[in-house]
Amino acid sequence: MRRGRSLTAVSSALALFGLLVALTASALAASGKIIYSFQGGSDGAFPYSDLVADAARNLYGTTSQGGTGCNGQGCGTVFELVRANDGWKHLVLYSFAGASDGSFPQAGLVFDSAGNLYGTATWG
Repeated sequence: MRRGRSLTAVSSALALFGLLVALTASALAASGKIIYSFQGGSDGAFPYSDLVADAARNLYGTTSQGGTGCNGQGCGTVFELVRANDGWKHLVLYSFAGASDGSFPQAGLVFDSAGNLYGTATWG
């Protein structure tokens, strides 16, 4: 691991609905800190993709499940993490409905030169 800091999304049985972890590496060791733990409801569940940061260092990503769509079952979300005084604040930017807007996103997001976010969904 190179020196510096990276962020990763983790989904596993241990994490249940997924974690976002900040990893810090030095010459001698690496350490991690959970910055957000998904609850599996309207906040989303199972973040599989990489995160992308904007110029203000806010983080954006997708969850493949959770949210408010699909008749309450959750078809995935687009979320933002904003650094706050006491850590990170999680915001759901979009909750997939499972209709013509798609559902179950499993890829990351990209910014265009105007700052718009784009991504894909598995179904739709």
